[in-house]
Amino acid sequence: MRPSKLFALLFGSLVQASQNPLTTYSTTLVDLLSADSDYTQLLRLLQRTRLIPTLNKLEGSTFFAPTNDAIQRYSLWNDYLSFPESELIDNVNERIRQTLFYHILNYTLPSFPPTGGVEIYRTLHFPRIPVEPPSGDPPPAPPWVPLPGGSLNDESQRLRAAVREGKAYVSVDAFGEQGIPTAKDPVSGTNCMLIGIHEVIEPPSSLANIIRGNPALSYLTNILPEAQMKALEITPGLTVFLPENKAWNRLPRVVRLYLESQFSNADLKWIVGMHAAAGKLGYTTRLKDATKIRTIEGNKLQINATADTITVAGSELRQRDVYASNGVLHTVSDLLLPPGSLRPDAEKYLLALNCSTFVELLRSSNLTSLVTDVDAEYTILAPRDDVLEITGGSFPDEGTDELKRSLKYHFIPGRWTTDRLKDGSLLETELVEVGLAGGRQVLDVGVSTTISSKPGKDGRKELYFGGAGVIGDPSESLSLLYE
Repeated sequence: MRPSKLFALLFGSLVQASQNPLTTYSTTLVDLLSADSDYTQLLRLLQRTRLIPTLNKLEGSTFFAPTNDAIQRYSLWNDYLSFPESELIDNVNERIRQTLFYHILNYTLPSFPPTGGVEIYRTLHFPRIPVEPPSGDPPPAPPWVPLPGGSLNDESQRLRAAVREGKAYVSVDAFGEQGIPTAKDPVSGTNCMLIGIHEVIEPPSSLANIIRGNPALSYLTNILPEAQMKALEITPGLTVFLPENKAWNRLPRVVRLYLESQFSNADLKWIVGMHAAAGKLGYTTRLKDATKIRTIEGNKLQINATADTITVAGSELRQRDVYASNGVLHTVSDLLLPPGSLRPDAEKYLLALNCSTFVELLRSSNLTSLVTDVDAEYTILAPRDDVLEITGGSFPDEGTDELKRSLKYHFIPGRWTTDRLKDGSLLETELVEVGLAGGRQVLDVGVSTTISSKPGKDGRKELYFGGAGVIGDPSESLSLLYE
C-alpha cells in the first residue's frame, strides 16, 4: 500500500473515533448490592418499597446493609417479602421504608470503621408521630421521598458507630457499647459506600416506650399516670433529664407514698415538666459548660461540663443521649427540683397515709384551709380509710353542720408531740361551741405504757384521744398527724 493511502486510512479512523461520544462508567449502590449474593433479599425489599429510584438520586450515600440472614431473622421484613404483591398494605410499606431510611446516610463516609471513638451519623429517617385516628388526606409527598420535618424538630434520627476489640459495630450507645456487628468489609462505589451488617437496625421508639423499658427508671414508670406517659409518647422534640431510681429512694417515705397515690397526678405532671425541655434537642454535643436550658415549667437548668463529666443543676448525667422517635433522654443522679419543693402540705400527707375519705369530707365542707394553710399548725386526728371500713365508723351526712362540727373536733391547735401528752389532760380543739360562750370544745387524752418484753427497755406508749386509740407513730408535716 502506498504511504499516502495508509495515512488517509489512519487519519479517517482517528476522525471517526473522535466523533463518537466518550462513555463514563459509575458504580451505584444498586450495582454494589446486585454484585453480592448476600443482598438478594434487600434488593427485593428495595424494589417492593419503590426505593431504587431514591437510591439512584442520592449524590452521595452510605448504606448499612442487612444481609439475607439478617432479614430472615427480622420478622417484619421477612413476612413482608413473603406477601403476594396484591396483598401489600401501604401503611406497612411506610413503616418498612422508614426502617430502611434509618440504614441510609445521604452522604458518603470518608472512611469506615471509625478510628476516633464513637462516631455519630445523621440518617434519612425523619420520624413522625402517627395521626390518631389515621387521616384520609393524601401525604404531603411521595412516600419514597425522605421528607424533613417530623417529631425531632426538623432533624433526622441519629445513628452511632464504634470499634471494640478490633470489630466495628453500629447502633451503639453513647459510650460505644452494645450495637450490631458488621458482617462485611466496606465496599465503595461512585460516591457511595456499602457496609454489610449482621442485623436489621430497629429505629428508636417513643420516649414513653424507652422509659418503660429502662430498668433505672422503673420507679418513675410505676408512679407516672397513663396520661403523662401518653404525653411523653406524642409530644415532639423533647429533651428529658429523668432521675434514676436511687434519686427517688432518697425522698422521705411519706413523700413517696403520696407520689405513689392516685392523688398526685398534678404534682407528677409538674415534676416531669421540671425535667423536660422543648425546642432544639439537647444532645450532649450541645450541652456546653455554663449554658442553661429552660424547662417546660420555666425553670432554668445550669449545665456544667468538663472533659469527663456533665452535670445538670448539680446532678450527674448518667445514661446519655438515648435516642427516641420524639426526642432524647438522659438519666440523672438526683431530682432537679428546688430545695423543699416536694415537701407536701398536710392534705397530701393525709392522702399518702390512706386518709382520703377524711380529705374528701374536708373538701365537701369547705374546710381544706385546715390542711393546706402552710402557716397553720395543727395536731390532726385522722381516721384511715381501712379503719373506717373495718370498724364501720362513719361521719354525719355531707353538707350538714354536724359534719363540719365533727371534722373540726379532729383538729387540735398546735403540735402536740407524744412527749407533751399527759394522761387525763384535756386539749382544746378547733371546734368552737356557742353553748360554751364561744369557747372551744375539749378532747380528753389517755396515755398508757405497755411492759417491754426486753429487760431494761421501756415499754411502748399507747395514746388515746376521746377514747380512740392511735395507730402507729405520728407523722411529721406542717402539722402533726395521728392516725
